[in-house]
Amino acid sequence: GSVLASLPPGRWTYAWPRDAAYAAAGMAHAGMATEAADALRFVLNARSDRYREYQELSGLPIEPYAVSLCRHHGFGVEESDTLGGGDFNFEFDGAGLTLWALGEYVRATGDWGLIEDEWERIREPVAGFLEALIDPSTGLIARDSSIWEHHWLGKERAWAYTSITAAAGLCEAAAFADFLGEPDSAQRFATAGQRIRDGILRHLQAPDRVLAATAEELPVGGYFDGAVLEALGMGLLDPAGAVGPATLDAVVAELQTADGPGLSRNDDAWDAHDLSPWGSGYDSDEWVMIDLRAAVAARLAGREELSDALIDWVTAQSLANYGA
Repeated sequence: GSVLASLPPGRWTYAWPRDAAYAAAGMAHAGMATEAADALRFVLNARSDRYREYQELSGLPIEPYAVSLCRHHGFGVEESDTLGGGDFNFEFDGAGLTLWALGEYVRATGDWGLIEDEWERIREPVAGFLEALIDPSTGLIARDSSIWEHHWLGKERAWAYTSITAAAGLCEAAAFADFLGEPDSAQRFATAGQRIRDGILRHLQAPDRVLAATAEELPVGGYFDGAVLEALGMGLLDPAGAVGPATLDAVVAELQTADGPGLSRNDDAWDAHDLSPWGSGYDSDEWVMIDLRAAVAARLAGREELSDALIDWVTAQSLANYGA
């Protein structure tokens, strides 16, 4: 059931929970319920909880966890890459994304059996793990490597994406608990999700209502990131409100490439500071994942013309490349 980020000869022949979550949601809505369930079961039951006592994570309230902090090798063993000095990639967004994907699976299939079967692996090792990581001073999830894998040892940041996925995922967990007749757990996870959402609006919102990539970049600029559009795409923000549409407009204005309607993943290739430790063509290249999730956000915000343009653009490229 593991979903690989790429097939050989591609470079990323590993199973990431993040890739699996998006793939499982897509498969569920495409009528591939069995494959979607297999993908989610793999994420929940592969060998994880390997890094909880590593010194790089000391000081963080890391609870026993079911979703890998990075990825899995072929036999389902959790693994995190490092450049050799302890600067692992520890990514807390996988837990929230897995909860979100489970919610998408239920909405697409009407099948609660997966939730019932895996609830003991979901409640504390996924939802409880996220709840414990909420920073009491901000309401945001603790700093991590997040979606763009910025590594550790000073490179971790308070990423909007991680908190967005956590808030959305915890609200899904609340719905699961409610369905299973656990009102106390439902209230607990709903409160945690709302607390994170409030923290996002308080600590990641620029004066012009645009969500910033990280809390660290917000005061200095250069904070545009396509990943923050998931606040719209995952239903965390009202598409008729101020923050979501303002963020969508800013991301398109700042990240749209010269070749078409597609988007770069972030502005790290040209921002004027070094708070993002990378910044290269890898960031400024067009990212199809951002195109597609931006299309979802645009559709929800009533920007059908933009959404159609992105979908048509990606589809045309795929058809020109044998469906890839």
